[in-house]
Amino acid sequence: KHCLIYVYGSYGEIPSMHFQLAPYMWMLRRRWTVAFAHVRGGGELPNWAEQGRGEKKINAVHDFIACCEHMVKMGYTKPELMVAAGNSAGCVPIAAAMNMRGCGLFGNVLMRSPFLDIVNTMIDPDLPLSLAERDDWGDPLNSPKDYTRLLQYDPYQNISDRVTFPGMMISVCLDDDRVPPWNSLKYVARLRHQRLRRGVDPVVRPLVLRIRASGGHYIWNDTENLCEEIAFLCSQLDLEGPGKVLNDMDIMTHMHNLTVTGAMDHDDQEKVFLKWDNWERERIDYHVKLHSFDWEPNFRKLKAEKQPFFWVPSEEELHQNKVDEVLRAKERDVRERGKSEAKTGSTGRAAGENRWANEKTRKG
Repeated sequence: KHCLIYVYGSYGEIPSMHFQLAPYMWMLRRRWTVAFAHVRGGGELPNWAEQGRGEKKINAVHDFIACCEHMVKMGYTKPELMVAAGNSAGCVPIAAAMNMRGCGLFGNVLMRSPFLDIVNTMIDPDLPLSLAERDDWGDPLNSPKDYTRLLQYDPYQNISDRVTFPGMMISVCLDDDRVPPWNSLKYVARLRHQRLRRGVDPVVRPLVLRIRASGGHYIWNDTENLCEEIAFLCSQLDLEGPGKVLNDMDIMTHMHNLTVTGAMDHDDQEKVFLKWDNWERERIDYHVKLHSFDWEPNFRKLKAEKQPFFWVPSEEELHQNKVDEVLRAKERDVRERGKSEAKTGSTGRAAGENRWANEKTRKG
């Protein structure tokens, strides 16, 4: 039967299963299995935080793969019926597992405010959390060992043509002050070209990137985002369609629970129905938008309205150095306009510059 597996595994934190289960009650009422993967890097067991930090961070990826395989081995589900979900740093083991196993591990993915471009984020000392989180991820700016190690599992750096990726829905906000939004933009841009080269059917395995102008880092608590995820999964897994769901007591009960707990007010219920009605239309138009969308260099003005965002830049624009330069320049411009005091913590190098990579290039 259907299964959702949630993972975080970072900073020694233990996600509250009671809190995390609230959005998934509609799944439980439909006899889904909802699993929480306890991986090293989290705090579920003694010393697990240290076993999934720094040079041992890749342990979280291997543990997550083992959890998914265990669910199938024990007969709880099948790979094509499994959905992987993660928030922020919890998306690292999911995305890294996809690079290793493709769609052979799970059939669909939900990623919210994902951390996907580890190397380029950690080598920029001006970003909000790069300096503070070096103990967890390493210091690729000053350590060639850390730089090489991160390249082994960095989700963005390891996208290759040898695997077929599952269907994905990625949610991001442009005002995210913890994970730069260009993490998702770059990741989706590169992945779209990989899919085009492999001839992946965009209807069978859609790649949907939802961008909002505001909402901050914790977008997964947003009711509208939850509604879109439900619609995405029902569409992908051939569950009940819009007409039936409008009269489905399980969904109504779920919405009532959200209202009682304060997660949804009565006005928000209208959004649920609108999302169901619009979803099939969006899927029909998907393949047209995939091939006709014109890339706008100023990504902050891109489709931030209530429509899917499909970004397919040219091969030249996709070149890593060019994309890095464009997106980082825009991030720096925004920070400079908003700051009223001098920057602190800078090493004196330009944002994104890695001396070890430069030395390697010169020697080569």
